[in-house]
Amino acid sequence: LAHYIIPLDVGGTKAFGELWVDNDENNPNNTPETQRNYHLFLTFDVDSVGRFELDMYALGEDISMTLLYPAAFSKKAEEIKEQASRVIAGIGYRTKSFDMAVLKSPHNLTEIFPKIMDRRTTLDKRI
Repeated sequence: LAHYIIPLDVGGTKAFGELWVDNDENNPNNTPETQRNYHLFLTFDVDSVGRFELDMYALGEDISMTLLYPAAFSKKAEEIKEQASRVIAGIGYRTKSFDMAVLKSPHNLTEIFPKIMDRRTTLDKRI
């Protein structure tokens, strides 16, 4: 699980986001072993708007994601969905699903990546 801090510009307001990337996702669709699968979780807080959470799975070229946003952002949410879908298509991926809703309460990292707790109790024996 990799962790990054990313500078963001949301409607002219500067913010920092935290991005977690798991490139060791199980292959639920029995796709070829050469296919890379990713699970990304991006969170960011914008002072004047609130907290956003983006949970995204990339299975080969198919993208499935859920965007949770603050209630104050509801009017702009559909616009973001359209823009994100265009960007995804522009870089060669397909939007399989894109769900959106108002964020009711922030998610804990172990809710998104439950394997974190398993990995903390094991040793990496690779040589």
